[in-house]
Amino acid sequence: MAIACLGLLLSAGLDAHSSQGEIIWRLAITGLGQGLFQPPNTRALMNAAPTDKQGESSGVLATAGVVGQSLSVALAGAIFANGGGVTAGRILATPAPAGILAAGELSALQLTFLSSFRAALLVCAACAALGIGRALVRGHERSPAAGIKHVPAPRIVEETLPFHRSEGEASMVAVEEDRHLFGNGEGDEHVSRSREHRP
Repeated sequence: MAIACLGLLLSAGLDAHSSQGEIIWRLAITGLGQGLFQPPNTRALMNAAPTDKQGESSGVLATAGVVGQSLSVALAGAIFANGGGVTAGRILATPAPAGILAAGELSALQLTFLSSFRAALLVCAACAALGIGRALVRGHERSPAAGIKHVPAPRIVEETLPFHRSEGEASMVAVEEDRHLFGNGEGDEHVSRSREHRP
C-alpha cells in the first residue's frame, strides 16, 4: 500500500509537458503496490474469520472490494469534475483549441485541468495513507490453524480375553485354520494332519 501511495503522489506531479514514458512508469508503480498489497491483505482477512464462516466472509470481502472500488472512482471523479477538470478537458480536446482561444485562456484551461487532476490523485493518496495506518495497527496476522478446533483422536481400547485351551483344542484349531487357508483337498488334509501332531 505504501508503494501504491507513492505511485499516486508521483502521478500527481505530472504536468502538460510530461511524456508517455513518465506517465507509464508512475502508473506501473501504483499498480505494483496494489498487486503486492491485495493478496496478503485478503489472506489476513480470511484467516481472521471463523472456520465455519469462511463462505460468508469471502462474500463480504468481495462485496466490500467492489463497493470500495466504486466509491473511490466516484470520489475521484467528483473531485475532478468539481474542480472544473471535465469542462477544461472537453474544451482542450476540441480540434485546434489554440486557434479559438487566446494564449492566456488556453494556459488557464490547462492549469484548471491539472489542478483538478492533482487534487483527485492527492485525495486517493490520502485514502491509501489511511489504509497504511489501518494495516499497521490491526496487529499480527492470525494463523489459519488458530481457527481449527482440535478434536482428540478416539481412544482404541484393546481387550484381552482369557484364552485357555487344552492340547486337543489347540490341534483342532490348527486343523480348522489350515482348512480355511488351503481349502479341503487331499494335499491340504495332509498338511492339516501334520499340524495335528505338532509338539
